[in-house]
Amino acid sequence: TGTLTIPDSIKTIGPRAFQYCSNLTGDLTIPDSVTGEIGEWTFDGCGFTGTLSIGDGITSIGDYAFSGCKKATVLVLGNGIKSIGTSAFEYCSALSGDLKIAEGVLEIGMKAFKDCSGLTGALVLPDTVTGEISTEAFRGCGFSSITIGDGVTSIGQRAFQNCTGATSLTLGNSVVRIDETAFNGCTNFAGDLVIPDSMTRTLG
Repeated sequence: TGTLTIPDSIKTIGPRAFQYCSNLTGDLTIPDSVTGEIGEWTFDGCGFTGTLSIGDGITSIGDYAFSGCKKATVLVLGNGIKSIGTSAFEYCSALSGDLKIAEGVLEIGMKAFKDCSGLTGALVLPDTVTGEISTEAFRGCGFSSITIGDGVTSIGQRAFQNCTGATSLTLGNSVVRIDETAFNGCTNFAGDLVIPDSMTRTLG
């Protein structure tokens, strides 16, 4: 029981290093000295109750890295992150406020933020995010608005399903495909929906 302090002398943290350490509470700060990837399952199921702060030395967040950290309340993503893996923050339901994804993020994996229902601010995906928004990436989130940058070309199945708090949707100018159930259950969208000229296909 207690907090986890990671000193500046630490350079890497391996997969499953702290998995299921459910009695770790308080904040988690990963200093800039830690570089490269936060490995798969590294902090899965931990009991942090405050801020998850990821330093600028991290370039990749592995699959399930923070999955099930259900009590953490704030997420601060470093400016060096390029990819966020499958289910990286799935079921982190107490995270609140805005989700700020920095310029430079290229890829967001399946179920990366699934059921992060406490994220109630605006979601803005920068133009650096390219290709597909993966299946269920943001399913069940509580965003007030959703803005998709010009790098995204397709929106996968159930990517934003049941984001019932969102009242507006802005699609980027490069989207060519929206898969079935991508926005299913987003019952509070209001106003105009502008489909960009790039659109060639919808499924379902």
